[in-house]
Amino acid sequence: MANALSSQQRFSFVQRHTNTEKWLPSVQSLFDLLKPAILLLLERGIKLLIVTLGSDGVFVCFRDVADFLKDITIKNKEEVDHNRQLLKLINKNCPPHHHESFLRFVQMSSGSFAFHLPAPPASVVSLTGAGDCLVGGILSSLCSGLDIMQSAAVGVATAKEAVEAFNNVPVEISLNRIASETHKILSGAKQLIFDA
Repeated sequence: MANALSSQQRFSFVQRHTNTEKWLPSVQSLFDLLKPAILLLLERGIKLLIVTLGSDGVFVCFRDVADFLKDITIKNKEEVDHNRQLLKLINKNCPPHHHESFLRFVQMSSGSFAFHLPAPPASVVSLTGAGDCLVGGILSSLCSGLDIMQSAAVGVATAKEAVEAFNNVPVEISLNRIASETHKILSGAKQLIFDA
């Protein structure tokens, strides 16, 4: 996407090494590598960017978050009431947490922000459907009234359910397990710094 939106700059991406080579970049080095492309996308008007890192989790990146958060507020109370079960479980399992102070700080600031949400350990059966479940978990959480960080964590937890299932999309997803994993993911959240 960054290459398509860039008129001059070309971005290169991480290349996988052979099985004989052990090269495991740190989350910070991945962020440093991807930072120019992330910033370009945010500067070009993308409000929320989720960068998937496989077993390393996701980067949640956004710009002008006060406007963005205003845009995604659910205005139809009936929609929120319909999705209360997920909201109640997340709020029960994930009591006020340090990510809320991140979001308060971000709402009072301007510029670009990024957070890393780690992926919980998984017994991988198949990777098929993980991305779809990640996006579905994020979108359903936003529609349930959860904030950006909670929604991204639910997406990561839902993707974990997908990789541990034999089907492309798990036949049954346990909201209790999703809520428990969401708590663990949010506990490991870290803010990343964009250098000026």
